[in-house]
Amino acid sequence: MGIYPDSNTYNDEFDSSYNSEVIREIDGSATKLISLAEAIPEGQYEWRPADGVRSIYDVFAHIAAANYTISSMMGADIPDGINPREFEQAGFSKEELINVLEQSFRHLKSVIENVGTEELNNETPWYGGSTNTVRGVMLAITRHMGEHQGQLIAYSRMNNITPPWSQ
Repeated sequence: MGIYPDSNTYNDEFDSSYNSEVIREIDGSATKLISLAEAIPEGQYEWRPADGVRSIYDVFAHIAAANYTISSMMGADIPDGINPREFEQAGFSKEELINVLEQSFRHLKSVIENVGTEELNNETPWYGGSTNTVRGVMLAITRHMGEHQGQLIAYSRMNNITPPWSQ
């Protein structure tokens, strides 16, 4: 089961819509990322493999920020009181950061659930001044999570922490 107890993404009926498939991927990554965030001791959140490289804290904060930022590229509003650009410098405690991360996944899932099939091919602004389709943005967010999940697995193993799903 994913981190969303009210989720319909793991029901007995397989929904093969693009949105549902993306949500299943996000839910799987979110579940692993949250469990990893919980497994890493707070004292190790500032660990980084080298100067100038994101710390464990920074990577989790970056993922949460990207969930909001990329959602906005699909036309969603960032909720009032949330400024993703400040997440990496916010100094959240471990518990607060996990909460922010969970909220960002819930927001992202909600945005994707509300994208209509007719909107998937709409062009939207993208990084570097280019454009992407809403469908492409959804694909990119899953790739982004996978990239940083792998990064955090490497960081964890370098600190003798076994990801919970590997035990």
